[in-house]
Amino acid sequence: MKPFSLIVEEFYSGDVYFDMDTDITHYNTVLRKPDYMFWVKGELGRVKYLTPDEYFIACAKMQHTTPEEQISHIEKDLATKYMDKMLDGEKFPMPLIDYISKRQEGRHRSFAARQIDPTMKMPVLLIFDANKTRKDLIQSVEQGSTYDEFKHLCQVYGIPHHKETWYNQIKNRTL
Repeated sequence: MKPFSLIVEEFYSGDVYFDMDTDITHYNTVLRKPDYMFWVKGELGRVKYLTPDEYFIACAKMQHTTPEEQISHIEKDLATKYMDKMLDGEKFPMPLIDYISKRQEGRHRSFAARQIDPTMKMPVLLIFDANKTRKDLIQSVEQGSTYDEFKHLCQVYGIPHHKETWYNQIKNRTL
């Protein structure tokens, strides 16, 4: 049985308007191949549900601006077109915030969602630099951690791992 918080997140109103993917191949790979992206590329993706205003605040913090400045980049006519399409049943790619490249995608979609319902929780893909965590986990195996210890560390940090595959690659120095 799923934890209650996961069940609730599945029914957020933003799911009606947003797909659970992006329109960018690289970020879809983060969603579909989290093991590979973490262990090989050092990137960690998380889908978090945010209101449109929370999205603008997060973008502003990342880019050292203000939410108002983020909104000032929006073409209101385009956002209104998106809103109309959303209300007609069209789903859009989820917005994203890439903390590695300091990039955001989805201002217009988020603003359209805000026009529909400012309290709407929409899925947002967050991308983090996980190289330090990756290096720490590799070092723990190189210093003698057992598979069970490695697995426990991965679970504690929410790091994807597939059975003993990554552990064995680290032990055999093929990663």
